[in-house]
Amino acid sequence: MDWSPLARLLGLHSETSTNPAVDPMESTDVHSYKRPAAMGGRSLDDILRDVAVNVVDKLGYMAAVVATIETGEDIPVRALHINTDHVTDEKLDEWTALLIASLEKPYESLESIRLNLLDKDHRNNIAVQALGLKSSLTDEDLTTVFANIVDTQHYDLIDEIQDALGIVEVIAMPFYLVAEYEGTRRKERVGILLAAHNRPITDEDQNLLSAFASQAASAIESEQGRLQARILQDVITLLHVNMNNEQIILDNIVRGVVEELGFLGAIVATYEEVDDSLPVRAMYVAPSLATMEDIKNWEGLASLIKGERVSITDPNIARVYMDDPDHEVNLSWKAVKARKPVTSDSLFDLLTPFIPSNHAAKGFIKTVLRVLPIRQVIAVPFFIHHIDGDRVEPELVGNLFAATSSAEFSVRELEMLEAFGEQAAIGINNARVYQKLEQRRQIAQSLGMEAFTSAGNVHELGGHITSFQMLKIMGAIKPETPEDYKQFYDMYQQSIMPLVSRINQMHNIIESLREPWQLQPEQDAKLHACISRAIDKGIDKRRRDLYLPENYVTVNNGADHIQIPVTLATSADMLTQALSVILSNSLEAILEYDQTYGDRKKRPGKIKIAVDLKPGETNKQVRIRMEDNGIGMKKETLRQIYEPGGSSKKGHRGFGLLWTRDYIEGLGGKIQVISYWKKGTIVQIHLPAEYTMLANADSADEDDQTAPAT
Repeated sequence: MDWSPLARLLGLHSETSTNPAVDPMESTDVHSYKRPAAMGGRSLDDILRDVAVNVVDKLGYMAAVVATIETGEDIPVRALHINTDHVTDEKLDEWTALLIASLEKPYESLESIRLNLLDKDHRNNIAVQALGLKSSLTDEDLTTVFANIVDTQHYDLIDEIQDALGIVEVIAMPFYLVAEYEGTRRKERVGILLAAHNRPITDEDQNLLSAFASQAASAIESEQGRLQARILQDVITLLHVNMNNEQIILDNIVRGVVEELGFLGAIVATYEEVDDSLPVRAMYVAPSLATMEDIKNWEGLASLIKGERVSITDPNIARVYMDDPDHEVNLSWKAVKARKPVTSDSLFDLLTPFIPSNHAAKGFIKTVLRVLPIRQVIAVPFFIHHIDGDRVEPELVGNLFAATSSAEFSVRELEMLEAFGEQAAIGINNARVYQKLEQRRQIAQSLGMEAFTSAGNVHELGGHITSFQMLKIMGAIKPETPEDYKQFYDMYQQSIMPLVSRINQMHNIIESLREPWQLQPEQDAKLHACISRAIDKGIDKRRRDLYLPENYVTVNNGADHIQIPVTLATSADMLTQALSVILSNSLEAILEYDQTYGDRKKRPGKIKIAVDLKPGETNKQVRIRMEDNGIGMKKETLRQIYEPGGSSKKGHRGFGLLWTRDYIEGLGGKIQVISYWKKGTIVQIHLPAEYTMLANADSADEDDQTAPAT
């Protein structure tokens, strides 16, 4: 099927677009990148112009041209100088006008001419040939300089110019930068020097020209370094300005990659540990490539063809799961596993498996990609590094993606993308720390309001309890007859006085709740006792007896570790509460599965608790593993389990797991939740602890992620 009319309908194109790009995630507070003027001193164009002038004036050449290689393998003319000793200005102006009129493409001037290394129509030009061979080329015919620029029917004009200037030979000399990346030295082409002489060009001439070519290469390297420093400074400034807003940081990163580094498009995906995924969070496309409206149209038509929603911008769809075998073909997955940038010549590697897979859809996608001048894509993983003793532990933060029209990414571009990734990691980490502090502040404010509301209720309740003190007055009432007195007094002694004593105790306890901020003394917690109390507290006895079999909870899978005296430096009540939150969720999940899908006889509810011990390098570690065969969680639900107020359970504030996570991390531990829909959930808690290791106690694999048994 010919998809080209459909591509035109979509508006996807490789020529300059008149429509501005629209960023679907754009914030009105984004500080956009502006390319400033040269920072003092002489500009790169000044230096390249000097090279052309010196080749003519000092080395005696008749003409010299300096061209550089830009993004997309374009070769624009940056400097042109001609010896005017043998030609009048009027004649030179005449030739210039005739040459411009004879150009195959409409250029405004000779300086605006540009070739392209990857354009097959330019392969006969001496500059393109020399760059392809990576060596100097000479020719006696000036038309080789204008090949594929001037129409062949105007070559007689080129011959006239060559004869008038007395040109005998021309030379095309590429110049390079030598860069090192990952221990390998790479020789990268950065430009070409073209020169015409009125005599044959000797080896000595070439050596002299090589010195001027090296000057041009050094100027380019200096300019790149200056731009790199300035761009990174801009990025750092933006991160500081927007450190409280992660989305603005991400928007600025992708915008900078495109507008500052000259790439066709950029995407950032951030890592979410809760479901081990990398969703797309920000995207920016060069306006000359396509608009976001174009991309939305592409997604819509692809969705119609596939029969289901297709998107590369929606984070709920464009999300790579690191534990999903179907996603191992994605460039993002490969880069994370390699822990270094990974490139590909196919945009498919970046879009799969989100793009359609059937034959018709693939034809459509290939047509769309064919009109985009993307020749290589890259995924750059970025990390935050934590120092643990003598070791540096990387923590994945996300992936940065870029698309280029060049044949490959240069070392300088790779370094800049990695630098952008590092700054993105820092910015995202700072924004999340800020967000977490703000989240805790809001929670503290909410709980504080509840505490003071409770204090008010306690005060009111205290008033009611005080009324019960009137019972004491009854003791002072004298009955009218001795018999009445004896009967009333016996009743008072046996019933009323114990009740008054109990009420006084209640009053004292409730009064202590008026000050919830008072620190309660902590005692080391005995783990096995906390687990036992958490089972009783977290699993409602009435529903347990009604819905679950007799042996619904097994502790330690038959192992004897639970009897080892494991001690944790924390409040026993707090540890019990943290464990009971998890066990309560397990019970809810089992009951939900039973009510929705279950057959209690065929699949009775089970909760397994295991305690594994493992000596650490600096302290001992204990792992508490709680596993249920409840309904489990879908990945989108798993991503929200720590969000405050996110509980779907009636009457729950949604602080339980959030508090549990922060409490565990505050003890120097870690909590990990692994869940499989309709199979169950595993919660693993790792904590520093003190214990006596038995000789026959085996420690479980710390990275065990076995699905719950059904």
